[in-house]
Amino acid sequence: MAEARPIAALPMCYYTFDLADGVLGISLDTTNRAGFAVGSLGTGQLNRLESVLEAHSGHWYDSDGTLVRGGSGSRLVVFSHHTSGTVGNLLPDPYHPFEGRHSGDELVALLQRFPNVVAWANGHTHANQIIPHGHAIPERSFWEINTASHVDYPHHARIIEVADNQDGTLSLFTTLIGSAAP
Repeated sequence: MAEARPIAALPMCYYTFDLADGVLGISLDTTNRAGFAVGSLGTGQLNRLESVLEAHSGHWYDSDGTLVRGGSGSRLVVFSHHTSGTVGNLLPDPYHPFEGRHSGDELVALLQRFPNVVAWANGHTHANQIIPHGHAIPERSFWEINTASHVDYPHHARIIEVADNQDGTLSLFTTLIGSAAP
């Protein structure tokens, strides 16, 4: 009879990285190891995301909608594999069976609390589309930029540019690049 062994700890697959001066990338791991194609976020990762957002935000709104000040004022771009519409597998993660799982709606609600979140870039659906996540308070809105895979035809990559318009507003440019283009 084989001896039962504990499941080895998995590496942490969510992290932050500098994209440019004043622009921080936040990578999320939306894979749910319980299976299926749809993902989710564990409570630990969601709580860590909230603390990273607070640390890099000059102001934000708490869960009750009250304005909070603190942190720095970086622009934030979030990255994940799954989209807001495909983060919904709430089955327990076998590596963390007692940890709650969270949906795309919960993630959107969290990101909307931080006005310096300008975009959420993701894939999974293999479609090139941009989804506005508006809010009654305009500064709490952000763009979801869904892009196809490099294995799809035609083969595209996407460049995301964040431009300061020097008037208190930003512009996002999301250029598709064809790898076979001259």
